[in-house]
Formats: sequence, structure tokens, C-alpha cells
Amino acid sequence: MAHNREVLEGFLEEALGYLPAMRQELEALEHPADLEANQMELHRLAHSLRGASNVVGFTEAGMMAQNMEEFLDQVIVGESPWDEESRQLLLECLGQIETTFCNMTLDGPAGETAELTFDFQDDDADLSPEMVEVFLEEAQEHLDNTGRRFRELETASDVKPVLLEIRRSVHTVKGAAGMVGLMAINKVAHRMEDLLDHLYEGTLVYTPQAAKLLMLTHDILIDLVAARGAVGNKRPAIEQLFTMYGAVLRGESIEAAAPMPLAEVEEPEAADSAKFVRVPMERLDGLVRLVGQLFVNRSVFERHLANYSKEVDELVLSLERLKRLTHQLDTEHAIFSPGTTAGLAATADRAEFDALEFDRYTKLHLLSRDLSETANDVASVGTQLRSLINGFDSYIGRQGRLTTEAQDKLMRLRMVPLANMSNRLHRTVRVTAQKRGKAADLVVNGGLTELDKTVMEQLAGPLEHLLRNAVDHGIEDRETRLGLGKPEAGRIELDACYEGTQVVIRLRDDGRGFDLDRIRKALVRDGLATEEEAAELAAEQLHQFLFVQGFSTADEVTDISGRGVGLDIVNSSVESLKGTLSADSVAGKGTTFSIRLPMTLAITKVLFVEAAQQQFGIPLAGVAKSARVDRALFEKVEQKTFLNFEGHKLAAWHLTESLGLRELQSVPEGKRQAVVVIQLGNKEFALIVDKILDAREVMVKPLGSLLKQVHGMAGATILGDGSVVLILNPADLDGARAESRFKLLRPRKVAAPARRTLEVLIVDDSLSVRRVISNLIKSTGWNPVLAKDGVDALEKLQQGVKPDVILMDVEMPRMDGFELAATLRSRPEFDSVPIIMLTSRSGDKHRNKASTVGVNEYLVKPYQDEVLLNTVRTAVARMKQQERVA
Repeated sequence: MAHNREVLEGFLEEALGYLPAMRQELEALEHPADLEANQMELHRLAHSLRGASNVVGFTEAGMMAQNMEEFLDQVIVGESPWDEESRQLLLECLGQIETTFCNMTLDGPAGETAELTFDFQDDDADLSPEMVEVFLEEAQEHLDNTGRRFRELETASDVKPVLLEIRRSVHTVKGAAGMVGLMAINKVAHRMEDLLDHLYEGTLVYTPQAAKLLMLTHDILIDLVAARGAVGNKRPAIEQLFTMYGAVLRGESIEAAAPMPLAEVEEPEAADSAKFVRVPMERLDGLVRLVGQLFVNRSVFERHLANYSKEVDELVLSLERLKRLTHQLDTEHAIFSPGTTAGLAATADRAEFDALEFDRYTKLHLLSRDLSETANDVASVGTQLRSLINGFDSYIGRQGRLTTEAQDKLMRLRMVPLANMSNRLHRTVRVTAQKRGKAADLVVNGGLTELDKTVMEQLAGPLEHLLRNAVDHGIEDRETRLGLGKPEAGRIELDACYEGTQVVIRLRDDGRGFDLDRIRKALVRDGLATEEEAAELAAEQLHQFLFVQGFSTADEVTDISGRGVGLDIVNSSVESLKGTLSADSVAGKGTTFSIRLPMTLAITKVLFVEAAQQQFGIPLAGVAKSARVDRALFEKVEQKTFLNFEGHKLAAWHLTESLGLRELQSVPEGKRQAVVVIQLGNKEFALIVDKILDAREVMVKPLGSLLKQVHGMAGATILGDGSVVLILNPADLDGARAESRFKLLRPRKVAAPARRTLEVLIVDDSLSVRRVISNLIKSTGWNPVLAKDGVDALEKLQQGVKPDVILMDVEMPRMDGFELAATLRSRPEFDSVPIIMLTSRSGDKHRNKASTVGVNEYLVKPYQDEVLLNTVRTAVARMKQQERVA
């Protein structure tokens, strides 16, 4: 509240006089000479501080002083006991009041009106990391609850019970933040609680204006929790928020006090709290890796057991051969065995043999008997070995079940419901709609559908991008919607469900749908097709082209949806999660995006196949069936192969053909052919392979930077024998999709100039920033040139550096980014070089200034690497297109 400066100075002098006296009385109460007198004096001081604070509108201190006063009322009348714990409680409350006054400053020149402002910065040195982590987790749960309750308020017939639930959660956050020492969160939550009290008690009416203020406060609390209590660039918004609270609590108009600020949806500045799921995520990841090694070790054991079983089978064959020889020997030489008729005859005629010859027949008999006994012994050993093999099989089966159960339970620890992201998604829609002056509602179905925590965190960005696109490009403005007979507010639905081992997320809006003519014009604009070629493309082909890297239909760069970058970033992000993204649109009816993801990325069941003497793994999540079919079921239609399989006609490609390895295709042998039927949503196609081996669970390892962009590859795994097998991405194996993209991106009839390495000038005064961006540029195959400020950059340019694009910071010594950009635009040799500004300044003032001096793109730190790279590609492509037109 604004007052005459002298009034506020007088209040500060008065209040600062109360505080030492209050502390003196509390210290005296440790060993009081007159307990009642000390309590009464402390009560008087608290009452005086409360009154003075409320008069000047300093309700923060007034509420705390009132709490002390009311507590002492109960003590004095005997309703509450007085002990050391009571004194300590009052000391803590007084400490908070003292901290509040110490952080208070007086704004405004002498003789004029002034306002009290507060320093919300926390002292990290005094914070307990363990307590902060516990608080952040608890606060996130309460804020998730309040977000759900706010949505209930929109349809509740009686708002009081819902307001009470919100108030309870906010009260808990306020108290916990104060105990931990995160005073910014404590103060914002306290103000929110004040308004909730008035609304619940009926002294203020719950209006759309109050609802907007509460939602704005909720958004700021989410940001503060994500930033671990650090105020950062939220200070102006918080101060403006307090001004608005002062207005609404006095019954004034919020807009009269201050315009309603927008709580931007930002990436958390500090992400440590997101790494904790009761235990640190790195420990959980270590356990996951160990379980993965169990699968590898089990595979090794199975291989050794298979070799062992093979040797036992050979032993059985040798045993059978030994038995046959023993039987033959016994039969052929039975005439020499004593006790038989032939033996008696031999004894009678023994005179015709000499002693030496007769002894030889006796030894032969003994040898035959020993051979027979040996055969029996070997047979017994074989039986025991076979019994051991059966025991090993049982052991492996039991270990497999236990390992799978351990893996499943461990994965459950990493699984989080989609509802955890619900508040963030609702906020994205709300803020984007408010910026664009539109009305849009988001409905989330299937919020209990769970995903791996890592997948969920990486999915947040793509979903927000799609939501911003839906509001910005899809949903029409109010007048247009009413003219079309649609509801005033656009409707966006996000549905999530399980399909097999995959999670399917569908995001649909009831907006205008894709503008196919606009896509065709963008193709022609970027030189990717002639007007005739673009006109021939079907809707499905045009939809696919939206995911091509660097392609965008936007005529202007905005900070709402894409910043001039198309849906290729979303597609790349989904593919990095081993998922697939598809789109469908009906003009005037809306657009649907479908995302298919594995529930977890750690361990995957794959089907191993062989093609062209190479082994590959196909995730079972994308496999509908596998079989060996008669070659007569294949047919050729216009140079394309189809398979008549179980009453369906499926397009068929050889696996090596889908991977672009046509020269490695095998020569068909035999009358039957191995095929794998791949299912992607409602689409099925057949892959021709040489052999279908087996299916097993494997630990999927990510590919390195050199291989992660290779078509068709999702990762790799290591088998028990140490060999590496590539795991394929089923979405990339669709030959029709590959052919369609190949046609769209085929070389032009006029030979294109040879692609050269981009020269990227990086201008930033931070050595760490220069190193990080330089490493990113190098990993992309481009050449970075570093400059520490604007003057250094100009010197590099004078020395002959010819950059294709310039990345620069704003605040730098000697010459800042604005001065450098203006200087470059004044020189003909640099007036068309794309300039991308990378800064932590997100305000409109800085953006407008950048646009005025000729900056092409404006990215706010922190940013995603892929966003920066695609922004560079788009800026360079547009510059070259302008050069061709000129």
C-alpha cells in the first residue's frame, strides 16, 4: 500500500522500537520474577505492533503479531499451559518478524508516496539440504493437490469445501517453508492463505478476479519450489503479486492496482529435487543397471548350459555306440564263454589248443565283461548328468521368474502417473491462451497411466510444444469459433492408455486442422518442391513432412509455439525415447497427435532375427506376429511386394531394404519364408527376414553421438558371448514411410551445391558457456569460433572469419550484444548473417530491443540443445533462401 514516505518512516521507527522490547520480555520469561507482568507486557507490545502494521498495510507482520497476541490470550486466561516449549514457539515467531523487517526496504523519493518492498532471497548457507529435499517433495504433492482442486472449483456448486482443502494444502506449504528457511515460498503462501481465509469465511466473494489471482499465485509457488526457493527473475512478479493482494484484500480492483502478470511456464532452474524418488535417482539407476546385468549373466549361463547339454547329448550318442559294440562283442564271442554248450564243447576239445591260446580266450572274456560294466557305468553317469540338466533348467526358470519380478518391482519405483504432469500441462494451455487472447480448456483422461520417470521428464517438453501449437495454431479466436458454430472456448483432450507394453498418448483439439495449402506453399518457399510437385502430394504425405527437420509453416518467429522451429524437435524427442509420433487432421474439425512410448527404457523384450548374415533385435512391443509362410503368398503389384497373411494384404519389405541396405539382401532359399509382422497403431506391414531366432529380455544401451542419428537404430545390446546386436526402431522400418520421405527430400534436378561445414561464431563473456556451446557445435560437425565479448568478435571478423551464423550473449564487457548486433547490421558484409541471441533476459523490453537492432532469433537460457541446433539450421536455411530469391 502506498503512503506518504514520512508515515512509513515513522512506522518503521515505531516497529523497530517494539522488537528489542519484545525480545527482552521473552528472555525475561525464561526465569521470570513476575510471570504475569512479563506476559502482559509482551501481549501489549504484540498488540501495538499488530495495529501499526495493519494501518500501513503491512499485513505480513500484522498477521504474525496477531498470532503471538492470540497465543498469549490463551496463556493468560489459562486455556493453554505456559512452559519452555511455549516460550521457544514465541521466540521463533518473533524471529520471523525480525527477519521480515530486516528484509524490508522503502521505495520512493522523499516527500512523495512510497511503498514497502521485501527482499525474498534465501540464505542458502543456512539451509539444511536434507530438510530442503523433504520439503520440496512434500510441497510438490500439496501443489499438485491444489491444482486439481482449482479445476474442481470451476464446476463446484459449493466452493467452500474445495476452498478449505486448498487452504489446508497452502497452510502446510507455508509452515513447512518457514521451518526450512525458504522464506520466499513462505511469504507467497502466507498471502495466498490470507485471501483463502477471507473467501472461506465469506468476508470476500469468490469471483473470477479472485480465481485468477489464486491461480497466478499457485503458478508462482510452483516456480519457486522448482527453483528450490530461489527468487531469480520472479522478483518483479512477486512484488506485483503482493500489490494485487493488497488491493483485493482492501476490496479494490486488481487491475486498478496492477495488470495481471503472466506466470511463464519455464524449465526449473534447479532440477535436483526432480532426481529424488524417496531415494536418490542415481542409486535407483544403479539398481536398474544391476538388474540389467542379471539378465546378461543369465544369458551367459544359458549359453554355457546349452553347450553343456550339447556335450551330454554327444555323451549319450557315444554311450549308445558303446552299448552296441559291447553287445556285438558278447554275441560274436559267446562260444568262448564258460557255462554254455559251446563252451562245454570247447572244454572237451581243449586238447587241440595249447595253453597260451586258451588263456587268450579267457582274457577276451574278461575284457568283454569289463566293457559291459563300463557301458553300464557311463549310462549311469549320463542319467545323473541328464538329471543335473533338468535341475539347471528348473533353476534358470526360477531365477528368471525372480529376476523378472525384481525388475518389475524396481521399475514400479521409477513409474509415475501422467497426472503428476497435469498441473504443468493445464498451466501451459492457460498461459498460452491468455497470451493469444483465446479461450481454451484442457481435459486430461487416463491420468493414472504410468510411465518411467525418465520418460515422463523428457516427454514434458514435447507435450508442452504440442499444446502451445494447439492453442496458437489450432484453436480459433472467439469470434471465428462463434461464427463457425463452435463453443467459444476451444477444447483440447489428452488421452493416455496402455496398448500391450506401450503407452499411447493422444492429443486432439477441435480447432481448424492443418492448412494443407500452407504446407504446400512452405515446401515451395523452402525450395523443397515445385508448385506442381507440391500439388500432387496427398494429405498423408504432407502430414509426414511436418516432422522433417527444419521445416516450419510459421511466417513469423514467436516465443509461443516453436520459435520458428517446426514439429521436427517434438519428433526427435519422441524418437529418442524409442517412441513414434504420428498426426491426423481434418480441416475445420481439428488435429490429433498420437505418441507411442515404451513404459520403460531400461529393459526391453526383443525378437532376434537374422538378415543378410547380420543379427538384429526388434522390440516385441512393435511385433504383432512372426511366422514362416509359403512363398506363394507373396505377390508383386506395380513393383511393390505384398503378403497375403491371415486374410489381410500387407505391404512387405525385406529388412535390409527398410534399413537402406539393399545390396545386402539375401537370395531366397526353400519354399517357406520367415516374416515379422510389425504393427504401428492401426497400420500393419510385413518385414522379410532370413531367420527368426528367439525372443528374450535385454538391457538396451544408447547409441553414441555418431550413431544416434542413423536411420532405423534405437540402441544396442550385448549378448552373453560378448557380441553387440543393434536394436531397431519399428517406426523406421515402414518402407512406405521411408519411400514417401525419400520422394519429398530427393535431390532437385538442378545439382545442389556441395554441403559445407557451418562456421559458427560464439560470443559470450563466460568461459564455461563458450565451452559448452563449442562442444555442442563440434559434436554436430560444425566449426566453432570463440570470442569473449563484442570487441573480440569484431577483431575476429576483421582477421577474416566469415561466419554462417553468430550466437551472442546480451550482457558483456567492452561491447554488449545489442551494440555488437547494431554494428554488424551497419556493415554490408555482415548485414544478412543470422544473429541468434542467447540470454537469460526473458522480458519483452529486451526482446524488442533485440528485434530493433536486427537480431533474427532470441533464445532464453536455459534452452534445449536440439532447440538451439534447429534454430541455427532454420536461420541459415532462411538466409540462403533469401539469397536465392534476391
